[in-house]
Amino acid sequence: MLGVKIDHVAMIGFEGFKRMTDAVGGLDVYVEEGGKIDGHVFTRGMMHLNGDSALAFVRERYDLSEGDLSRGRRQQAFLKALMLEAISVETLANPARLATLIDAATSNVIVDRGFDLAQMRADLFAMNGLRPSDIRFLTAPITGFGTSPSGASIDLVDWSKMTRLGAAIREDTLDAYS
Repeated sequence: MLGVKIDHVAMIGFEGFKRMTDAVGGLDVYVEEGGKIDGHVFTRGMMHLNGDSALAFVRERYDLSEGDLSRGRRQQAFLKALMLEAISVETLANPARLATLIDAATSNVIVDRGFDLAQMRADLFAMNGLRPSDIRFLTAPITGFGTSPSGASIDLVDWSKMTRLGAAIREDTLDAYS
């Protein structure tokens, strides 16, 4: 859809969210929208989440103001927190903690054949010094919502903006993309 080369692919399921969170001793995640989910209370602001609360956090969509869009932002906030923890000095400088994280990743994340353990480790160390402001997530631009022929709710792609987004990624001009 973007016309962008993908170097590697990694996929994590909901249980993986939980296990990865516990592997690093929990994560500090920014909660944009509070609420109560499966017995977990989330308040706006920075919260420390364990595996169970992280799973509830990333799965919820029905009680959020923008449904799946809000859930997507929650998942992005979680992934950002996990990335920052993975490349933190506390993790990279501690062989035992790094081994626990890598073990959790290799047990819970599905990756393409070219993204082996050596490449993962090299990429982690290459990101050393990355700041929170250096990590940016984008959501595919949409024009609204619709219903599929089978009755499922779907997001309608804004193809004009999608074309501009693809060009901005290919040309490394994301800062100018709006």
